[in-house]
Amino acid sequence: MKSRFFAVLITGVLVAGSGVAKEAIRLDASSDAAAESSWERMVESVSAAKKQKLLVAMLQINLEGVNSAHEVVGDPELQRFGIARVKDRVAGLDADEIIALGGRASSGGVRIQSVE
Repeated sequence: MKSRFFAVLITGVLVAGSGVAKEAIRLDASSDAAAESSWERMVESVSAAKKQKLLVAMLQINLEGVNSAHEVVGDPELQRFGIARVKDRVAGLDADEIIALGGRASSGGVRIQSVE
């Protein structure tokens, strides 16, 4: 009787556990260190294709409002691209939400020009 009870209990736990969806990682912006840590976990938890989109989105968010490389050279704050710089803008967002925010960021286009 006991073994049957435990078998049913274990089966119930396994079925219940398999039905629970994996919770999306959200960016913790409580500190720069927390933001960096949750960002790293987020980046590692997604597929390679989504990782690329996520990294591009972070760059777009960092560059929002920047109109030229001259601005970047003149502002040391702009030279530190990273999640800590924009943590307050992405606080609590998951990867899909950060990608969407990056897509809405109004950053200038990138132009490459030869200086021969």
